[in-house]
Amino acid sequence: MTNRKQVAGDFFDNTRFTVDWDEHTATCPGSRTNAYWSATRSHWGTPVTRARFFPRDCDPGELRANCTNSRHGRSLTFRP
Repeated sequence: MTNRKQVAGDFFDNTRFTVDWDEHTATCPGSRTNAYWSATRSHWGTPVTRARFFPRDCDPGELRANCTNSRHGRSLTFRP
């Protein structure tokens, strides 16, 4: 899903998150660390890693508008 922030280049895509593959953590630009991490497969059957943040980590604030509009928190999908 594309929104105006993504088109304008202000959206925090996966490259704005710091990923520690050994520790299974992703850290957002607001210094919050993911709540869940899973190695799984996409619906096409390819390997993916998913990281999800608690909704409270995405509380309204200066960075939220650039990160997500989901009330369920931010989710990231990394492909090898």
